[in-house]
Amino acid sequence: MLVQSAPLKIKQTIIDLEAKGEKGIVGRFDTLIEYAGSNNLMTFEQFNKRASETMFSLLELICKKLQNQLKKMGDWTIYPFAVHKFIGMGRVAVDCRDVYLDGAKLPVFGYRMPSSCEPDRIMV
Repeated sequence: MLVQSAPLKIKQTIIDLEAKGEKGIVGRFDTLIEYAGSNNLMTFEQFNKRASETMFSLLELICKKLQNQLKKMGDWTIYPFAVHKFIGMGRVAVDCRDVYLDGAKLPVFGYRMPSSCEPDRIMV
């Protein structure tokens, strides 16, 4: 992996989606969290065994909304950054499964973008 975006803050992302017009998404998320908590569901495997069709539909909806936001906040940020700042400037080398940036081998998770920075402000 070459570049990894900052982590997505799930609850804040849900709140932001509602503020942008996704009416009822916070309530749906809270319902799902309450269901998991009241049924002591700690893993997807446990959820998978016990959840009703309604809860599965709710989980699917929330996951799709989060995935779309992750694409916008993650992929749409890191890909142009990686192509322009790293690949386009000749700073990346690949040897079999190893990726190097400026001659230094990257860890398997790649370069992690700081959550507090805009890509154009990062000096690497």
